[in-house]
Amino acid sequence: HAERARRAGFTAYLTKPVRHDQLQGCLRVVFGIQHKAATASTATGKGQPISPTLITRHTLAEQSPRPRILVAEDNVVNQKLAVRMLDRLGYQPDVVSNGQEAVTAFERESYAAIVMDCQMPTMDGYEATRLIRAQEERPDASRTRAHIPIIALTANALPGDRERCKAAGMDDYVTKPVKTDDLGIILQRWAPVKAAAEVAPPAPARDLSKTDARVFDAGAMLANIGGDAELFDQLIRLFLDRHSVMMKEIESAIGQADAAALERAAHSLKGTAGNLCAPDVVLLASQLEASGRLGTLTEAPSLLVRLDRTVQELVAVLSRQINPTDSQ
Repeated sequence: HAERARRAGFTAYLTKPVRHDQLQGCLRVVFGIQHKAATASTATGKGQPISPTLITRHTLAEQSPRPRILVAEDNVVNQKLAVRMLDRLGYQPDVVSNGQEAVTAFERESYAAIVMDCQMPTMDGYEATRLIRAQEERPDASRTRAHIPIIALTANALPGDRERCKAAGMDDYVTKPVKTDDLGIILQRWAPVKAAAEVAPPAPARDLSKTDARVFDAGAMLANIGGDAELFDQLIRLFLDRHSVMMKEIESAIGQADAAALERAAHSLKGTAGNLCAPDVVLLASQLEASGRLGTLTEAPSLLVRLDRTVQELVAVLSRQINPTDSQ
């Protein structure tokens, strides 16, 4: 269709649904070409060809100073973290919530790379990667796509997990909790960005001496996110807003003896607590996740009681972090 549009004399060709920023970018390029043509025509007295190359979503992506990165992640807190990190690193992030949405976005848009969580509902990152690789290898030349780098987001750094990522067709991986520097190094390897990364504003002075690192390691969290004080507060507020929902999902799964639901809910809480550097919550959530994965829920009720107590302790500490006057 693009070649047919070019032969017919069109300057640009976009496929539906069209993104707002994509349409704006296309119009800027078209108007820029027309302005140059008009200027050249005035200077020479001769008409000038408007555009030798058809403008498409792919050429727009190539001209963008900020490479677009697709993030596939179902956890809201992790989404916020990824978007902020990528923005600071000089990338333009798009977010989807599961593997099926990632495949659809890949089909419709052009990205420099994909950051793919391995465990997601509807379709996990492994299956999504396999489908994307299959599309890249289609024999139909009109649908063939260049190999897109896919970086796995995994909760573990075990050799078996790395091999599973590789077998699915992923190019690299980063373990959670994700650190800004680690993500930047990996993306620079696969999708280099020319613009200098944004420097985070200095973190405000905080009294961390009264914080139990087993409950909440504020210093480690700040280090992981590159000292980004604004993101620090945003992630804490997100957890304070959502922790009760996550706990209810775990409680409901245990009450219904739904091992699969327990594994998913506990995994989500574990990942969120990991980004907050809250080791005690991570430990108990990991134990509940393992119970769900193994289908042995005998100890789950007692673990839930301990987890609830630990989460409430974390909530109290986090509340003081964003409202320091409350602790005085």
